Amino acid sequence: MSWLRRLVHKPEHSINPGSSSSDPPEWSAAPEPIHALGLYNEATDDSYESAEQFCDEHPQDPPKLLPSRIVDAITERGCAVWGFEVPEMFSRRERGRVKWRGGIENVGEVKGKSQGVVRMWSEEGCRDVCLLSDVPILGGLYDTRGKQGVYFEVLIKKMEGVIAIGTACRPYPAWRLPGWNRSSVGLHLDDLRKFFEDPDGGRDYLSPLLPSHISPGDTIG
Repeated sequence: MSWLRRLVHKPEHSINPGSSSSDPPEWSAAPEPIHALGLYNEATDDSYESAEQFCDEHPQDPPKLLPSRIVDAITERGCAVWGFEVPEMFSRRERGRVKWRGGIENVGEVKGKSQGVVRMWSEEGCRDVCLLSDVPILGGLYDTRGKQGVYFEVLIKKMEGVIAIGTACRPYPAWRLPGWNRSSVGLHLDDLRKFFEDPDGGRDYLSPLLPSHISPGDTIG
């Protein structure tokens, strides 16, 4: 049996409804003030309004288990299974908005070892676009209690404009960066602000581990 199959939740009746473990974890908003405007790259009001309409028209995908073929592939190849895909167009309205111009190359192996390495680049004229992984980084029906979480990193070769890294749940408006809309978080590397479903200017990321600006060769994890 693969390690991933062993993470499947126990039957619901085995969880004591009165226990704290059955309740979702409590959280509160980050204490930092939210900026009203972005420092450099601002999205338009039309972009926000159309994204909100998109979220209203496209309900969020429910949690589900990964298909057995993907579970078997992860067992065999590890993190080399993960890659990225060009965003799906949902209608003519969104098709005109998303202009992905660039390339995605799933490397797979580095120095003979199976690794989840992907090279990607954008070209001149590429607009804001959110590229999602082709396999979820976390299956929604797996028990993660006691686990340390998941990790990925981005090595910056060149940055002109803005690069944002983060997570989002499908479907997500492909013309919006992670952290701007529902069920998404993101770190935007142009102004080094963090976003938690913030359609505004985000919050300052204050950490000695983060440089004052991003340079070629920096790795953000």
